[in-house]
Amino acid sequence: MFDILKTASLETLYMVFFSTIFALILGGPVAIILYIVKPGGLRENKTVFRVLDFIINILRSIPFIIMMILVFPLSKLIVGKSIGSTASIVPLA
Repeated sequence: MFDILKTASLETLYMVFFSTIFALILGGPVAIILYIVKPGGLRENKTVFRVLDFIINILRSIPFIIMMILVFPLSKLIVGKSIGSTASIVPLA
């Protein structure tokens, strides 16, 4: 049993470590660019800021959308339906 726990823990650490590294490599430069081109920033550029801001806001919502789809059956079990404002309370909570 401890072998399974050890293996699962190492796999989890592996996934977290490398996803963090990739997030820093890909997201770090984008964050720096956003900071530089923001209104009132060092090199203000509203067009670049708006485009990057829009892309980031879309990408940030994807994990929640996936979770919402996965939680549809639980919503249906708890509130009797899987779509609508009442059903959306379950994944939001």
